[in-house]
Amino acid sequence: MAQPRYRKILFSGLTFLLVTSVVTLGAEIILRLDGRYRTWDEVNLGKYGSPYTPFPYHSRYPPNQLTTMQTPEYHYQVQANSLGLRDTEHDVAKPAGEFRIVGLGDSFTEGVGVAYEDGWLKVLERELNRRATGPRVTVIVGGVAGADPVASYHLFTACLLRYQPDLVLMAINTSDIYDIAIRGGLDRYAEDHVTTAPRTEWLWAVCHLYRAVMMTVFDWSYQLLSPAESAEGRSRAQRTILETIRALHTLGQQHGFRVLVVFHPLAHEVLAEHNEFDTLVTQLDRDGIPRVDLLPRFRELIADEPARREYYLPLDKHHTAAGYAFFGRAVAAAVAEDLDLDGLAPAETPARAPRAP
Repeated sequence: MAQPRYRKILFSGLTFLLVTSVVTLGAEIILRLDGRYRTWDEVNLGKYGSPYTPFPYHSRYPPNQLTTMQTPEYHYQVQANSLGLRDTEHDVAKPAGEFRIVGLGDSFTEGVGVAYEDGWLKVLERELNRRATGPRVTVIVGGVAGADPVASYHLFTACLLRYQPDLVLMAINTSDIYDIAIRGGLDRYAEDHVTTAPRTEWLWAVCHLYRAVMMTVFDWSYQLLSPAESAEGRSRAQRTILETIRALHTLGQQHGFRVLVVFHPLAHEVLAEHNEFDTLVTQLDRDGIPRVDLLPRFRELIADEPARREYYLPLDKHHTAAGYAFFGRAVAAAVAEDLDLDGLAPAETPARAPRAP
């Protein structure tokens, strides 16, 4: 009697494991085919990329080399300069009368998705030179894909401050909030700073079913953060962004350059109602730090999904050439509104700062 009962229990157990495995595998296949839980890296680069990977501020590309960029929506080559940035070489010594602008930011400021000349900083440069009748405006591209304001600040102080800018643009979007929540603040590049990934990230990286359960049942974010962790991280990140902007503004007072903070929306925010940066914008206004918020301008431009696809790539979510052109012209208008472009002068000459609209 004991042996048949043992076999029955064993059979039931194996049957349960088999059915569970088949159901789990089937659910995983369905979710992978559906694609709703894929990360940006998986959609565009074909592989999972950990948000907890340490981010070096100093460069992205091999210096002075060509790098091919390819996703389902674009294919082009990047020519890096000696700093590993997607820009041409600039003399450290600034020619007399030249007005220099340094643009800092992430992949949007680098111009990911379009040719170098179609990036918003190059559009800005052409637009300001078209408007100005005085000295030539030169824009140095300091955008690095994956960067956030803290990384951009360190890049600027280590590599770009010596180019003697007259105006520094700090471009910010909501992806910076989530990056900083994970990476830390201005002290993140200290030798004793360590960013530790959650212990379950290995499962998150390979199992879409696990992502579905954690995101739908427990409301986790793509950064593997619980709602409480996300809220605390966003609050901490906003404080860090403000601290970084203030540090850049103070540096500008010491070295004779002005600062303009540029808030720009991600694709999903254009058709939404909430503005993540309302509090930060209010604080900058109180501090008297110039800023421009492009979200209202993009909302005026984009009324529905077909219009959004004209200005944002559907999969990659970066701008199209038309989106970057609008971006650059909007910033040019904000800069030109209060700068005397007929007599555009280096920062040591008294001049009005760009006004916050």
